[in-house]
Amino acid sequence: MAPNCAHRVVAVSEQFDLRIDSIAAGGDGVGRYGRMVVFVPRSAPGDLARVRAEQQDRLMRGAIETLIEPSPRRVEPPCPHYTMDRCGGCQIQHIAYAAQLEAKSAIIHDALTRIGKVPLAQAPAVEPSSLEFRYRLKLTMALRRRG
Repeated sequence: MAPNCAHRVVAVSEQFDLRIDSIAAGGDGVGRYGRMVVFVPRSAPGDLARVRAEQQDRLMRGAIETLIEPSPRRVEPPCPHYTMDRCGGCQIQHIAYAAQLEAKSAIIHDALTRIGKVPLAQAPAVEPSSLEFRYRLKLTMALRRRG
């Protein structure tokens, strides 16, 4: 074998229907395809979507191709950049604010119990902002090379 050759696993894209169960810490929806965890950006808990995904080590990452059954938690994103530019600054704008708070509570609970090994009987309450939108003080820029 040549010195710079490496064994590579070629990612094969699969298409399948997936029910989204929860939201991960980064904002992606999470569902299960067989025994594989699948992360899908811009999905909401309760969505049933046709997804195209590729395996990456012990998980899959995918994208919604068709929204078969939208979640009742799904809303129209209030910022036009979220849809037009695929802005990544507010990853869960497509989810109703009350459901965002539930998702954040679940993320905290998961981090403390599963990762931190802290026993908790219930998920902690997340205090809502007086503003449902435009309350963030963080900016995430996405750059695209043209040419």
